[in-house]
Formats: sequence, C-alpha cells, structure tokens
Amino acid sequence: MVLGVAIGASAGAIVSWVLLSPKIERAAETVDQVSQTAQAMIAGAGLALLVAAPVGWYVIARALNSTTASLSAVVSNLSAAANAVIDARHGAAVSHARDAAHEGVAWYAAVSSRRWIAQTAIGILIAFGSLIGSALLFRQIILLSEQNNKLEKQTKLLAAQNELIIDQSSKIDLQTITSEAQRRSGALSELNFLTQRIFSTPLTNINDTETRRVLDDQLISQLVNFSHSLTSYYTVETVNSTKDDNMEVVLKRSERARSPERAQLIRGLATAQVDFVHVAEVPFDYADLRSASFSGIKMHSIRLSNSDLGKSRFNSVNLQGADLRNSHLNGARFNYGSIQHADFASTHGDSVVFDSIDAANSAVFHSARLVGTSFLNIVGYDIIFTELRAIRLSIHSSTLDHCDFGDAHVNSFTIVSTKLRHCNFSKSLFKNGTVVASNLSDANLVGAHFENVEFIDTDLNGAKIGRHVEGSEEIIDRVIGLKLDKSKWNIMPDKQSKFWVVRPLVDTRPEQIAPSASTRPPDHPH
Repeated sequence: MVLGVAIGASAGAIVSWVLLSPKIERAAETVDQVSQTAQAMIAGAGLALLVAAPVGWYVIARALNSTTASLSAVVSNLSAAANAVIDARHGAAVSHARDAAHEGVAWYAAVSSRRWIAQTAIGILIAFGSLIGSALLFRQIILLSEQNNKLEKQTKLLAAQNELIIDQSSKIDLQTITSEAQRRSGALSELNFLTQRIFSTPLTNINDTETRRVLDDQLISQLVNFSHSLTSYYTVETVNSTKDDNMEVVLKRSERARSPERAQLIRGLATAQVDFVHVAEVPFDYADLRSASFSGIKMHSIRLSNSDLGKSRFNSVNLQGADLRNSHLNGARFNYGSIQHADFASTHGDSVVFDSIDAANSAVFHSARLVGTSFLNIVGYDIIFTELRAIRLSIHSSTLDHCDFGDAHVNSFTIVSTKLRHCNFSKSLFKNGTVVASNLSDANLVGAHFENVEFIDTDLNGAKIGRHVEGSEEIIDRVIGLKLDKSKWNIMPDKQSKFWVVRPLVDTRPEQIAPSASTRPPDHPH
C-alpha cells in the first residue's frame, strides 16, 4: 500500500503542478491535440474492455476455482503425509509433504498478489484523488481571483465611462445655458432703448439739495413689462480647479439662477438718480448684484428677493421697506443709510456687516442664516430676529430695544455695550459667548438657554427668568444657564406681571413707567 500511496502522490503532484501553473493557458493547444489522440485511444480501450470483460470474468472464476482446488490439495497432501508417517512409509510422507508445500506456496502467492494489487490500487486512488481534489480547489480559487481582477478592471472602465458621460452631459448643459444667454442678448437692445428714455427724462428738484428723475406712468409700465420678461437663468462661470497638483480653469454651471439684465436695469436707474419708490412695481427679484456698489440713493420698497448681493456695497442707501427675502449676502456691507421695515427673512450670508445704521426699526431677520455677521452702531426698535440661526455673531455699541429673539439659536457671539431693554429671548439658545457692559433690563428670558455664556457688567434689573404661580415658590420655564452674582442680584416674584424677575439687592430704581417718546423715538417716515 505504501508503494501505491507513493505512486498516487507522485502522479497527483505532477497533475496538481500542471493545474496550478499560471502558464496552463499557454499549453491549451497542446492539451487539445493530446486530448484528440486520447479520445481514439479511449475508444479502442473501451472496445477492448467490452471484449475482455466476459473473458476476464471467466478467467477470474477459473482462477478462484483453481485456488480453491489447490487449497483442498494442500489439505489432502498433508493428510496423506500424516498417514504415511503413521504407517512408517517415510518416502511417501516426504513426497506428500513436498507436494503440500508446493500447493501451499502457490495458494498463498495468488492470495498475496490479489491483496497487494487491491491495496496498491486503493493507495493510488486515495493519494491521487486527494491531491487532484485539492489542486482543482486551488485552481478554482486562482481562476476566481483572476475573474475578480477582470471585474475590477471592468468596474474602473465603467467608472471612467461614467465620468465621460457626466462630462459630456455637463458640456451639453453648458451649451444649453450658453444658448439661453445668447437668446437673452437680444434683450440688450430693448434695455438700451429704455435706458435712453430714462436718461432723457429731465431732473426734478425735490428740495434745495436733491434732484431726482420722476418717470411717467407709460415708461414705468414698460419697465414693469420688460422686467417681467427678464426671468432668472443659469450662467456659465469659470472656477479654478486643482487636478493632479495642477491648477486649471474650468467652466461650470452657476450655483443658482440669476438675472444679470435686471441688475443692469437697477444700475441704470440708480445712475439716472431715479427714486425707486416710484418704480416699486417693477420686479427686480433674482437680480445678480454681486460686487455692485450703490451710494446715496433711495431704494424704497425695492423688490430684491432671491437676489445675489455677494460682496456688494450699500453706502448711505435708504432701503426702507425693501424686500430682500431669501437673498444671498455673502460679504455684503450696509453702511449708514436705513433698513427700516426692510425684510431680510430667510437670507443667507457670511461675513455680512451692518454698520452705523441709525434707522433699523421693524427690520425683519426671521429665519436668517448668518455666519460671521456684525451689527455695529445700529439703532433700531422692534427688530425681528425670531428663529435666527447665527454663528460668530457680533453686536457692538448698538441700541436694539424691544427686539424679538424668540427661538433664536446663536453660537459663538459677543455683545458689547448694547442696549437690549425689553427684548424677548423666550426659548432662545445662546452658546459660547460674552455679554459685556450691556443692558438687558426688563428683558424676557423665560425658557431661554444660555450655555457657557458670561455676563460681565451687564444690567439685568427687571429681567424675567420664569413664570410665577400665586401661592407657590416654584419657578416655571426657568431660564437655564444664567449665572447671577448673588452679591449683586436677587430673584423675586412679581405678582403684578406673574413672573419671577431679577432685582438688585438694593433696588434704587424709580417706579417703572411705560416707554415714552423720550426713550423710544418714533419710526422714521416712509
């Protein structure tokens, strides 16, 4: 059996090496030729087996019978030898013993041969079969690995194809946008015609120091109709892109739809010194006013919703009642002038500056999203900051009494030297900031949350910090995070207002009266 195992292992190793060889594909042609010759040989062997099988079966049966007969002869000879010994026939005993030995050797040789052949065949089958099975398994793993490599290459090719398709779609999109811009170029002639008519309107003295052009109703109607046709659209812009450490300029579609023609119309009216209150019906929504600069003009009630005012400058511009909802204000500056009753609701802006504006009454910043925005030297009452979302907010040297910060969320802020009297901070959240030398007297802090906020030299006299229920010492909806200096401040219930309020330890404040004209100036006229 050892010999069979050795033979089977050797044969299996040779075949396994062939199967595991990475160059097996190169031998495919030779294998095909050998297999064709082997087919004929196998067919001949099959026919030979058909003829040899009955003959072999007969020979095996005869051999078995012969083996059985030889064993009987061995026994007979041994019996005869024993009888001869008993009868003292020594010659006959030796002869029978010799015949028995010959018969026994012949019988044992046949049996040993069959056993050896069977064991050797089984050893070859086990060794060869086990190695071939393992080789086939490993070969399958190799083929699967090669298949995975091919699939990976195919995936990369498909990804490259998708990039080309996306690039092609982008170019088609840019082509469509360019076609739209070319189509709009036809409006320039009409814009030039209307601009000429605007400048042909004579200047009218408004007062001793101010002259304006007052447009007639027919021209205003034409401007309204023309502006309605100047709807917003996407444009092609150039941007710097880094690819393989190389800087290159690429074309891409603009981030949002804009109307450059409406912006040109606004610039023309501003240059012609037209008072925008007379053209309030003209829509300028979605105007592309990026990097625009206006100074000393009146833009009363101008409609600029969804416009792009990125890096624009408004110096001493009166934006009273202007509609700037959903506009983009990145880098815009509003210096001096007025934003009274202006609507900045849902605007988006980064690094926006409102500086030295003394007329901001009733401006609206509801749901504005502001980052790095500054309010400097602002004077305004009843400004609405409800649901404001701001990061890095700065409010310095301003008067913002009676403003509403309800449900505002502000993270990282500084409030310095600012009056916030009677302001509403209910349910607001202010995090990571300081309030320095400011006045929050009589402010409503019920339900507000101050997290990591420090109040330094700030007046909190009369500030409401929670609701009071008569006959109970419980503070309902108490402000969270307000750290009071117990050496300066105390809290007590105010039965008249039904709130818990902050009071100094020694309240020397005179009896509170309603705000009068001396503490709350009237709104600026429209």
